[in-house]
Amino acid sequence: MKIRFHDPRADPVAEGWPEFVPAARLHPVWDYEVMGLDGWTARNPPVLVTLADGAGIVAALSVLVCRPRLRPRFAPTPGHRLLRPFWAEVCQPWLSGYPGLVFAPRVAAVERRPLIREFERALRRRLGPGLLGVLYRAVGEEFATDLRGPGRLVKHVDSVAVLKNRFGSEDEWIASLPKSRRGGLRRQRRRLALDSRTMPSAAFLRRFLRRPDVHTLTYTGADGRLLAVNTLLDRPDSPVKQHWGKLPVTEGGRQGLLFDSCIHAMRYATRRGVKELAAGRGLPELKATLGFRARPVYTAAVPRPVLGW
Repeated sequence: MKIRFHDPRADPVAEGWPEFVPAARLHPVWDYEVMGLDGWTARNPPVLVTLADGAGIVAALSVLVCRPRLRPRFAPTPGHRLLRPFWAEVCQPWLSGYPGLVFAPRVAAVERRPLIREFERALRRRLGPGLLGVLYRAVGEEFATDLRGPGRLVKHVDSVAVLKNRFGSEDEWIASLPKSRRGGLRRQRRRLALDSRTMPSAAFLRRFLRRPDVHTLTYTGADGRLLAVNTLLDRPDSPVKQHWGKLPVTEGGRQGLLFDSCIHAMRYATRRGVKELAAGRGLPELKATLGFRARPVYTAAVPRPVLGW
């Protein structure tokens, strides 16, 4: 097994990565160039770790090498070795509710645990004695099982909202909701359907939006002021409704935009016939009224003495 570490800010794209991304059906935040652009302004830039056999990459991890909150504000230059104690986090910071750990489809469930342990041993060798341990964030129940063991802490910390798509259209989805929510969504849809203005581009997402699988929904006022923005990260089986932000009503924002964005997302999901739509971890009670169900999310802490065991 070949284990390689790649700094997207400075290293060339990992061998086999362009083939692995579509094969593993990864979301667009795993784009190697996008990870590099994020890394240059991040306090803890991502490192891409790949595990490969003779047939190609079998697993990949997004790893943040995290330092105590001391100066400087940004990360050290590529190749710099940390002298103070630090820890590593396996996570995908731009994808809520999904782990920074992915496997090739050909990897059987029984093979995941040994691969994770190989990664941990390699990380310990790579980062040296200053490494305190590894924290795995936002792992699903199946990966949580692979991470359990003596000296390891695996804790249920949150849930991600997931809507199983069994609908043929957005109208079928709306019809399945409680009466009070159903009426509100229909009124909101009628009210915003009168707005014929062209949606403006989101300049701050310009680089990311060059990808054809990243979609942006924006709302503007009559004066052209940006009121809300939402991105949809596409994927053949489970797109993610992600990166939502809006102005408060007290500052000129409008009510109901979140619900309207859900209508647009479900319109897209039902037309594509995807398996499910994920919508992050915030506002679980509100999302439950829209048909989303909670999927457990875990955090696993692995201290240095048991890394690789």
